[in-house]
Amino acid sequence: MGDPAAVVVGTPGTATRLRESLARHGATSVHAAESTDAAEFLVTPAVDALELAVRETAAAAVLVSATTDGREVAGRLAVRLVAGLLVDAVDLDSSGVVTQIVFGGSCTVRSQVTHGIPVIAVRPGAFEPEEHPVEAGERKLELPPIAPAASARSTARRAAPAGDRPGLTEATVVVSGGRGVAGAGGFKVVEELADALGVPWRLARRGRHRALPAPIPGRFNKDPEAPILGLADYGVVGDLFSVAPQLTQEIAARRAVG
Repeated sequence: MGDPAAVVVGTPGTATRLRESLARHGATSVHAAESTDAAEFLVTPAVDALELAVRETAAAAVLVSATTDGREVAGRLAVRLVAGLLVDAVDLDSSGVVTQIVFGGSCTVRSQVTHGIPVIAVRPGAFEPEEHPVEAGERKLELPPIAPAASARSTARRAAPAGDRPGLTEATVVVSGGRGVAGAGGFKVVEELADALGVPWRLARRGRHRALPAPIPGRFNKDPEAPILGLADYGVVGDLFSVAPQLTQEIAARRAVG
């Protein structure tokens, strides 16, 4: 769809720290929207910066991450630009057609914005990052003053305890357990399986799914007629507490021999 450009919103110096990484992944230009307000106000600085970047360039589309904040940024930006908005994108072709996963993963649809510059919220983890080194120039974006009464402001920050597992949306492999795990104590077998799949290499994360989970590649189930087995790439009919420890041991043994 054209040459990728990155928009960096943060305190002074943020764009300089990120420019090398952004250029290594294909950003031909870096639009730096830096101010002290960027760290104090939520969402609004990002919306302002993206609007400025779009109006100052011939943007073909705007892509943001479909996180909690990203969805709000995308929605507010689409309103300002009087443009179409597509969320939960997992693919995008050169003509601007977006593939989306909807209804909890049960349906795949293809959509295209028909009015204005497309604003697309991409589902985290939908794409593997690929290096495509280029030279990236830096351009300053002057953020407008923010009206405190019209914007949410951060008054305090508290660091969350850091674990040794990636976030759920960043994980390459997700091991999940549902109601059949039988309480918090039962999650030990699930966590041990996640560890065997390579947590030290940040490949796995333990997660809990809803009562009606979306289709996933592999599945344990005691019911051989369970509908989920018809959707999974592979399935095991058996008791989790019997099968999972054997699987964990086998995976650990194969990793031990390389």
